[in-house]
Amino acid sequence: MTYPGWQYVPPPPPPKPKRTGLWVGLTFTAAVLLALLITGFVAPGFFLGKNKIDPAAGPSKTAQQIVDGLNHQDKASLTGLRCADAGPTVDTAVRTVDRVESATVDGAVVKVSETEYRSTMRVSSQGRVNPFVNTIVSENAHWCWKNITNEDSRSGDSPRSPTTTKSA
Repeated sequence: MTYPGWQYVPPPPPPKPKRTGLWVGLTFTAAVLLALLITGFVAPGFFLGKNKIDPAAGPSKTAQQIVDGLNHQDKASLTGLRCADAGPTVDTAVRTVDRVESATVDGAVVKVSETEYRSTMRVSSQGRVNPFVNTIVSENAHWCWKNITNEDSRSGDSPRSPTTTKSA
C-alpha cells in the first residue's frame, strides 16, 4: 500500500574514499626511487660496480689484480684487465684459469718504457710451479694486460699459458 505524498527516497551515495594516503605513498616511493637511481648510477655510482680497470691504478696494482684474478679463477675480472689488442696467450690464460691452483707476484714490476712494464709471477698448476712474465701497458689512460709469456721460453718457443706445465 502506498501512502499519498509519501515517496521512497534512496539513500545518498557513499562518499568517495579519500586517496590521500595513496598519493603520499606514491610520492614518497617516487622520491626514494629517484634518489636511488641518482646515487646508484650518477654519484657515487654504486650500481655500476667496481670498475675492473682502475684508471688511477699503476702497473704494480694491475699486476696484483692479474694475480688476484688467477687466484680467484675470476674470468670476468681477468677479461676486464686485458688490453684490446692483447696477445692470444692472455686469452688462453683467461680461458684456462680454472686450472690455476695459486699465483703470486714474484719480485718488483720492472719499467721497460713510459708505457710498458713487466711483472714476473709464479703460477702453480697441476702440481707444478711455473714462472711467467706479464706485459702491462698503458692504453687509453689506464693500465692493461697485453701479454703473458713463460719465463723459461726465452729460446724463441711460443709462450705457454699459465696452466700449461713444462714437459720433463
